[in-house]
Amino acid sequence: MMAGNAVKKYKRPEIVAGSDGRKSLSKPVWNHDTMAEHVMATGLVKWIKVGELARLVWGRSNDNFRRDVRRRLPNLKRHIALAHNHLLLVEYNDPRGAASAVKIYDPAKTADVQAMHRMLTDMMARKDALLNYYEKVTGLSGLVED
Repeated sequence: MMAGNAVKKYKRPEIVAGSDGRKSLSKPVWNHDTMAEHVMATGLVKWIKVGELARLVWGRSNDNFRRDVRRRLPNLKRHIALAHNHLLLVEYNDPRGAASAVKIYDPAKTADVQAMHRMLTDMMARKDALLNYYEKVTGLSGLVED
């Protein structure tokens, strides 16, 4: 192989801390593995606002960047469930039904179980294909009709 035809390997963005202590990505590109890593590290103990995820990736949180995060959440939810064996809770607080925060599901916490019930009900209304997987893994019964 000739040296001029070398193929560049993709290097996924990494989470780095700036001089002011704020976390950001090494390059402003959404990557499901990097975002899953961040959400699993931070989202076990607290809810992560959509604006925080936008700030992490693109350095700012405005309507466009928050909308970009919301648009990517269904795929991130599937990625975390299927590749990392965790369940992602998505909280919908906005009056228009837009996602406002995410968290990793902890079945030992009553608030997480209640949030999961709400989310599974919403998934059922949308006929989400991931509903059966979530219901099976959580063991919450009565939400999926056979």
